[in-house]
Amino acid sequence: MEYDKSKFKSMDVSFGYTGIKLFDPSELDKAQLGYSVHPNGEPLTGMEQGDWQESWVVIGHITDCGDPIFVDISTDDLVVFTATHGRGFWVAELISSSYYSFLAVMDKFLKLSQDRSFPVELENNPMTRAEYDEFVSFVSDTAKISDTFFWELLVSDEESGIGPEI
Repeated sequence: MEYDKSKFKSMDVSFGYTGIKLFDPSELDKAQLGYSVHPNGEPLTGMEQGDWQESWVVIGHITDCGDPIFVDISTDDLVVFTATHGRGFWVAELISSSYYSFLAVMDKFLKLSQDRSFPVELENNPMTRAEYDEFVSFVSDTAKISDTFFWELLVSDEESGIGPEI
């Protein structure tokens, strides 16, 4: 499936022990290896439940675990997902209803990560409950998703006792 790589933005946001890296458009072909394409060039996509879909394009990953961040290029809004790798099958988890709302959330995440990019910084400048609640509310409203667990977990701060209720 063809898509316009120039639509995608490079960004690297660290928060404590985790973060999200979005690849530069020039890195997108290489980023598909192991997902839609085997290193030998054979396709890895399928039509069955749990298969990597042909319309999914990896645009980044979660920095602490390597789980992919990907868009569905068959949708006009480029819906954004993540999924746990290493399970032998894929279950797409919606993290934003569009790529452009995802970028707005990433900008907010970048602001929240100021002086919290590394574990020591986060320990010295812990997030407040108000900041956490405001971010989660922003995600819900901007990304137009009802399940914000991915984002809640991403910005949780165990030391401060701030995070999703499990």
